[in-house]
Amino acid sequence: MKKWLLLILAGMLIYAIWPSDGNKPETVRKPGISTESSKTAPKSQVKDKDAKPGTAEPSKPEESRAKPPAKEGAVALKADALPIVGTATASKVVALTFDHSWGNKFTPAILDTLKSNGIRVTFFLMGPWAAQYPDVARRIVQDGHEIASHGYRHENYGEKSAEWIREDLAKSGAQIREATGVAPKLFRPPNGHYSSQSLQITRELGYKTILWNIDSLDWTNPGRDVIIDRIMKRLKPGAIILMHASDTPQQTAEALPNLLQKIKAEGYKVVTVTELLTQYSDKGILRDE
Repeated sequence: MKKWLLLILAGMLIYAIWPSDGNKPETVRKPGISTESSKTAPKSQVKDKDAKPGTAEPSKPEESRAKPPAKEGAVALKADALPIVGTATASKVVALTFDHSWGNKFTPAILDTLKSNGIRVTFFLMGPWAAQYPDVARRIVQDGHEIASHGYRHENYGEKSAEWIREDLAKSGAQIREATGVAPKLFRPPNGHYSSQSLQITRELGYKTILWNIDSLDWTNPGRDVIIDRIMKRLKPGAIILMHASDTPQQTAEALPNLLQKIKAEGYKVVTVTELLTQYSDKGILRDE
């Protein structure tokens, strides 16, 4: 009888402490891992298109680039602080841009091609690159190209503090001025990543934030003809084309001569970003809103 009583009491105790479906223990998640992303994820996560190997961040092509979500207490932006992606114009004109963050293997060939075709473009330089290759940076200026900033560290501006952003822009601007004698007024955030805070600070410091609406994806090294075809299929008046002059994209220099010929054959003129904004924005400036 005592044995049965003990068994009954033990069963009641087990039932009392065993969790029901509605009272399961909370799942413990490892730090940095979440079942649901805290920000809108791009359709494709890919290695960074411009950063030196070993420092890559996720990249966002123009079809899938996603803005960071608005944070509580986000800055209310004026229209002129929003990123520029192109212009609305009837003129057959495009701005060709090159991001440059590391290496110098292909830069001379790119500059030679641009010079032989009498074309001026916009180079978005990282400060440390300009400091490491001041002669090349000065040649870019001497060849008539526009100098712009790509920051000091190739990291996502949308995830950084106000102090970090100000410091990064200041360091980059100082190094570019030292190397080229030019104070940049245009800025392209690494990975095209930004927040309302970073846009506001960029504007306060006198920069225009420039993105793109045609991405060559040259950094993926898909082949010379693939790079050319991708751009030509998307060619449109007032577009800003994104390419790279760093060492990661190994087919850009090879693709450039044929690309420029095809753009010209379609009746288009290639200009700098500032020329596009000041001379070919008769129907407005397109922004990433």
